[in-house]
Amino acid sequence: MLNIDSFLRRLGKPNHPGWLLVAVDCRNTKQLYLLTNGGLGNINCAPIDQYPAEIKACAQKMICDGVLYMKPNEYPLNIGAGKSVMAYFYQPNETLLKDKPKLYFSSIFIGWQHTHQVTDKKAAVLLSLSEQDFAKFREDKLEITQALLEKLHETTGLTKQVWLKLFTKHQSRRQT
Repeated sequence: MLNIDSFLRRLGKPNHPGWLLVAVDCRNTKQLYLLTNGGLGNINCAPIDQYPAEIKACAQKMICDGVLYMKPNEYPLNIGAGKSVMAYFYQPNETLLKDKPKLYFSSIFIGWQHTHQVTDKKAAVLLSLSEQDFAKFREDKLEITQALLEKLHETTGLTKQVWLKLFTKHQSRRQT
């Protein structure tokens, strides 16, 4: 279930497969939605009222404070049933993001996970990781071992060379 910490963390990751956006109904500006990656080029959209009340309160405060803003010249997104939404974008505090990588090593796997509709629990089993280690893997806080690269190869079908190349690029990005 989404909580405030994961909500804020996912808002700050626009290039991560686990991204999340807040959106507003084009006709009813009091109705907010949460947009998430549904895999295979799909976007999941649900009214923010389906989530804990503190998430809605946090989103409303961020909109009022200008932390969430609408980009000029953006087009509405049709969400079905004759409804359209406009997305708010997160304007992070730049000083907090200087040390964070913009792309994550886990992004390719998480994209595969969404496409194949694999839960985090099942993904952890497939990679022979505990749930805590899988959470660290998603956040780029887990040490990448040869055994993990092998499991990534076996699970996704991508070659070992591809995973090794991605890992090498990831390491060089983190050192700069």
